[in-house]
Amino acid sequence: WHTFLPNRIAMGFSGLVTAGLIALNVYSLGGLIYPAFTPNSQPITGGLPVNLTFLDSLQITAAQVEPLQPNDSSAATAGDAVAITVQWQPLQPIPENYSVAATLLAPDGQVLSQRETYPGLGLRPTRYLTPGDTFTDIYPLQLDRDVAAPMAAQAIVTLFDFNSDTRTGFPAIDANGNTVTPIVGYIKVVPTHWPEYQPTYPAAANFNNAIALTGYDLDPLTLYWESLAPVNEDYNLFVHLFDDEGNLISQADAPPTQDAYPTHWWEPGEIIADRHSLPTAPGATRVRIGFYSLITEQRLPLLESTLPAQDNSVEIELTPVQGKEE
Repeated sequence: WHTFLPNRIAMGFSGLVTAGLIALNVYSLGGLIYPAFTPNSQPITGGLPVNLTFLDSLQITAAQVEPLQPNDSSAATAGDAVAITVQWQPLQPIPENYSVAATLLAPDGQVLSQRETYPGLGLRPTRYLTPGDTFTDIYPLQLDRDVAAPMAAQAIVTLFDFNSDTRTGFPAIDANGNTVTPIVGYIKVVPTHWPEYQPTYPAAANFNNAIALTGYDLDPLTLYWESLAPVNEDYNLFVHLFDDEGNLISQADAPPTQDAYPTHWWEPGEIIADRHSLPTAPGATRVRIGFYSLITEQRLPLLESTLPAQDNSVEIELTPVQGKEE
């Protein structure tokens, strides 16, 4: 239709249409799209306080780690998505743009899931952050692999330079000025199918109606615990080796599961396999085992046991009679 218009008018009209389309695109970006993706500036509710500072410039002040779709136990398993929510606060101007890495790490150092991104998913370039302008980021991570045993996985968030050769995270400094691993929280991760254990030596020992020993294996010493009731602290396990005369010749105190799955995470009905490497102790013929509080240093009461017991501990022979099951 514009062929019927004089060239000057047609060109002017085309320019007007083009300018209008550009204006519409700018409005769509600034007025519609950007507000829809503006990073959250609301403080975290229910999160834990954190104090981790990177480059003296950017600080994590709070964090929360939970399944993206919360369930009754708040545990995650293969196929689930986990949300690491972090509250950031710039302390001073940052001259460069840096990236963020969010990682779920197993206690043995295995990476369960990882994501690299930018603050605010790219809408909060660190160069343009205003000191004191707190904002909240959510980093969703997908658990693609199964785990063999329950664990308390670490949630780690760090700042790094994407353009560096190593892309190593910048040091994280805590409130005391120490360089630390930037752990912002933990989450319980469990196997898709809980293992079914068959101890070589069945047993029954009840510690304060909270934890029961259901059996054990030897070489290596593996204890099978059943959670009877929730506990609100992480108990330690004393492991004392004795000779035939009852003399203490060595000990190897350690948290159950070497702290991979502390007791306050245990839920009633769960069976936990707990392997221990005993020290070389010539003459050791038996081991006495029990729980104690790291807070009060008091032993957990032993209420009943099918194994020899004394001083709130059970006794296991390290060289049982052939064919005998205790």
